[in-house]
Amino acid sequence: MTGKSQSIINDISRYLLTPAVLVVLAGSSGFCSDKGNLYYELYKRPSVATFISDIKDSTQEQVVDTADLKQRLRDGLAARKSITFSFVDDPAVADIIISCDVQKLIWSKDDPIDMIYATGALVYDLLTNENYAYMEALFSVADATTGGSLWQKRLKIDLTKKEMTQQESLPLINEKAVKIFIRDCFSKRRDTKQ
Repeated sequence: MTGKSQSIINDISRYLLTPAVLVVLAGSSGFCSDKGNLYYELYKRPSVATFISDIKDSTQEQVVDTADLKQRLRDGLAARKSITFSFVDDPAVADIIISCDVQKLIWSKDDPIDMIYATGALVYDLLTNENYAYMEALFSVADATTGGSLWQKRLKIDLTKKEMTQQESLPLINEKAVKIFIRDCFSKRRDTKQ
């Protein structure tokens, strides 16, 4: 093998291996934010003492209905059948602490055009006009005893509806955010079975 060929192979190896090594290191050192579903860690407990922190509104507009989001979160968790959540007002007596930071909330009279590859669906999307809401929220679950992170994920939620004012969009996007959070964090899923 010539020196030039070896140099090319070394360059290719470096460019291919460096991202792979970074991914392995990030996963092993805790840099990954989604630590898996908590269903299998919690479902056998008779009850999970849960403290829900006040919802943080980090949006520029400060229009998030934080009280509604917190209540919907509490109601959604209370309705769970496979994990029994009991709610406490003091984090010192909790098993887990749930936090949420809403970082982006957008409402638009016109929904954005979706990336659709089928011609008929694209034409339909172009011809229909729906109102649009979008939320980005960082949900976190921490161990109340150690303070260690058990689960954390930035959820991106979008919602379209034929007619929906900005005010009407708030409870709808909150409800969808809670459903996605509970599904991702506390629902029995095949891909997370241990």
